[in-house]
Formats: sequence, structure tokens, C-alpha cells
Amino acid sequence: MFIDEKSLDDLKRNFQNSHASVMITNKNSVIEYVNSQFEKRTGYDSSEVIGKKASILKSNDTSSEKYTNLWQTILRGKIWSGEFKN
Repeated sequence: MFIDEKSLDDLKRNFQNSHASVMITNKNSVIEYVNSQFEKRTGYDSSEVIGKKASILKSNDTSSEKYTNLWQTILRGKIWSGEFKN
């Protein structure tokens, strides 16, 4: 699902206080937003990751098939939910 700026701003407000770790990327896998739980769980400050490719978080602990499934799912406009060990 690709959304306009206003909708993205609304999502950011909704996710800011979520108990889930949230990262929003554009279709090119560039990180546009992370919430405070992301910062707490990963140890990265938002300023360290926003504007960078999501692959900076990739570890060897997650199979490439899982990443492929993630991107195939979201590029079809579907919702992907899961965990990565980074």
C-alpha cells in the first residue's frame, strides 16, 4: 500500500505510542519513519536510520526467503506481519 503524505502523517501519530516496534519504508526500502518502540528494541535512534535502506538492519540470523516474502507481500499491497532477528 502506498499512501499520500497526510495519510503517512496520520499513521505516524497512531504508531508513535504503539507497543509494537514500527518501521515504515517507501517502495525502495528507504526508511521514512520509526516509532519509539523501534528505538528501544533496536538501540537505533531514528536519526540514525531514517533515510537509509532497511537492509542496514539485516543480520545473518534471518533467511533471505523471509525478506523476499516480506517484500513480495507488501509490494502486492498486502499487510505483512512478523519478526526479524537483527
